[in-house]
Amino acid sequence: VECCDAAVRAARPRPGLLGLDCGCGTGLVTLSLVRRGLRMVAVDYSRQSLVVLRSKPGAREVLAVQADVRRLPFPDGLFPRVVCANTMQHLGPG
Repeated sequence: VECCDAAVRAARPRPGLLGLDCGCGTGLVTLSLVRRGLRMVAVDYSRQSLVVLRSKPGAREVLAVQADVRRLPFPDGLFPRVVCANTMQHLGPG
């Protein structure tokens, strides 16, 4: 949780900005940023994690995308705020 709180602080959330959570899991960081006013896109490889995220209060505004964070389906520079918390240890060789 401490790492997630640090990621939220580092994102410097401002209401209305578009944010990306790479490796969102079940949405701990994503939903914290939504509560601070960011419009969020949440990416995870696990469809089941995204299902859990979508079931949580506050997730209606989140666009959940199943994708590999090593090959994001978005153009460069689209997101003014990007977080990637507790994700790297889950990535295997490329």
